[in-house]
Order: sequence, then structure tokens, then C-alpha cells
Amino acid sequence: MPPWFNGFQTYLERKEPAMPHLRLEYTANVPQKVDFDALFSELHHTLANVGGASLGNCKGRAFRLDDYFVADGQAAVAFVHLDVRVLEGRSDEWKQTVGAALMNVLKAHYTPSGVGPAVQLTLEIQDIHKSAYFKT
Repeated sequence: MPPWFNGFQTYLERKEPAMPHLRLEYTANVPQKVDFDALFSELHHTLANVGGASLGNCKGRAFRLDDYFVADGQAAVAFVHLDVRVLEGRSDEWKQTVGAALMNVLKAHYTPSGVGPAVQLTLEIQDIHKSAYFKT
């Protein structure tokens, strides 16, 4: 084994707090104007307070989708999807608890405005396999 492997193996075996990567996708027809700094700050703090994540490890980004197709293609529906990726090893109970808390944050920031299309909110928590994750 190469000399660096022992240190790397130790890194993989440590019990790391969740290292969340958040990717928020939203269609261009979402009627709400969202302050993404405020949204991601609240999402990150929720992950830290509810999920035990290290705030310094939370990474969020938002992507506006100009090209999308929902349902039958009519502009009457918009969507926001939050993809949360964390290092493997979290229980289903952890994912349910954290997912519900994060969904409440999304609901608060995307409250129905009564104007424009209805907005579907979705969220998915996925595992990052330790063997496939690299960080410096």
C-alpha cells in the first residue's frame, strides 16, 4: 500500500458529521422572488441544528431552469427541487427528520403568492458513497 493510504483510510473511517451538498433547481416561472442568501443560510442552519452537520461543511447552490417541461407543458405549474447529498451512514429516521425540517424551510420561502403558476416543492436526500467522495 502507498504510504498515504493509511491516512486516507483513517479519514474514511472517521464518523463524520453530515457533509451536505445542496442543489436547488427552480423553473423560471416560479412567481416568488427568493433571497437565496437568506434561504441557504436557513437551510444550512437547519442542517446544523437538526441534522448535526458542521455549518462549515454545508455547500449550497441554486440553478434557474429556463428549459424545462412540467406535466403537459403548460406554464400553469412551476417547481422547486432541493437535492441534498450527505455522506452515507445516515439512518432513514435521520433523513425523515431532516427532510421534514428542510421542507418547512422551503415552504416558508416559497409561500403561495396567489399570482402566477402553482409551485410544486420537492426534496430528496441522497447518500454520497465515502469511497467515491474526495475532498481536500
